[in-house]
Amino acid sequence: MPTAVETMAGQIKAKRIDLLKFYDKKKADGTLDITAAERDQMKALDTELNALVPKWESLREDERREAEHRKSLELMNQVLLPEGFHGGQGQGYGQGRIVGNDGAYLDRRGQLKGLGDMFSESASYKSWADGRKGGNGAVPNFSASAPDANLKTLFSTTAGWDPFVTRLPGATLSAQQQPKVVDLIPMAQTDQHSIKWMLETTYTNSAAEVAEGGTYAESTFALTEQVTPVNKIGCTLPMTDEQLADQPGARDYLNGRLELGLKQRLDLQLVVGNGTSPNLKGLLNISGIQTQALGSDPVPDAFFKAMTLIMSVGFADPSGIIMHPQNWQDVRLLRTSQGLYIWGNPDQVGPERMWGIPVVVTTYCTFGTGIVADFLMYSQLYYRKGIDFQVTNSHASEFTAGIQRVRADMRVAFVIFRPTAICSVTGMRSS
Repeated sequence: MPTAVETMAGQIKAKRIDLLKFYDKKKADGTLDITAAERDQMKALDTELNALVPKWESLREDERREAEHRKSLELMNQVLLPEGFHGGQGQGYGQGRIVGNDGAYLDRRGQLKGLGDMFSESASYKSWADGRKGGNGAVPNFSASAPDANLKTLFSTTAGWDPFVTRLPGATLSAQQQPKVVDLIPMAQTDQHSIKWMLETTYTNSAAEVAEGGTYAESTFALTEQVTPVNKIGCTLPMTDEQLADQPGARDYLNGRLELGLKQRLDLQLVVGNGTSPNLKGLLNISGIQTQALGSDPVPDAFFKAMTLIMSVGFADPSGIIMHPQNWQDVRLLRTSQGLYIWGNPDQVGPERMWGIPVVVTTYCTFGTGIVADFLMYSQLYYRKGIDFQVTNSHASEFTAGIQRVRADMRVAFVIFRPTAICSVTGMRSS
């Protein structure tokens, strides 16, 4: 009958085989040729695997520990045989009778007792057991002298075995900024290498009242094509064959960290990317965005004025705010003249909202500068290709060195359709 570890390993293997079937479906350009429903199935399988693998590793570790404990218990019940010991017919070695043994180490059958038997029969243990019944919980002091084994050298951790210490499963990951900016921006798929759209660059409205027989005024409108390229974000990492083969969680760990790295870089580019190829052009570098200086205003006042600019000049509705943690700290700690916290009492979580719209707090936003924008209507993140992982050993001399290289990349385009729907708040200072 298979163990729980073997059963779960079979489940993981089956799910990975199912997942690989989707990756085998590729177009000529290397992208996945799957339907939306199949993509949802892939995500579901990936989620199930991420939940099963840690459980399987934990079960396997528990099974290994149990085996070690069984072995340790067997060793405890063994005894050291003295030189010249003879325990009866067909037992022991040497000649004569037991030397220096008063029978304390023999059971009723004349067999040598184990350490566990000697402990349970000792006066110390019995005294402790009796005291425990009476309410005394003191730990017994037990000692027993094993028969002389004529050891010539002190058997210690330096001259014998070091105590076995089991390493905890998994790893404590380093502190990393989690991607948050991308959550404010709508996403879409594209199969093009660039995004083109038409921007109205001239709008002259000459509509006016006309007298009978009068001349109508002429309006002028003009459109200009705009182009945003699809750019690539990627990274690579070498790994030995042994590490991939001997550590089941290594590949999953690397995939997770490489994916996080790509998303972190994307978040940073969405805010401060300079637009020089292959960089994306981030919010703070978009030409034509509006600016509101803090001046002597409190931070919430400056953001409301920025929102007013978006509504009155950009004719848009602000949907989100981006701010550095230290600048958000100044908002969270605002108090009335009586010392009452405006953004909620210290014993409360407090809303991460300002003037009714969500605030994303991230270190990727420049300290001292905040952003408010209508992200929902006038920004879009297009994915030419989602995060893709590839492994090869054909790079340089890595085949002969037994090294496999993991590569991860993504292709995206970030489009701002109306720059005046964005406003930066500058001059924020730390208290």
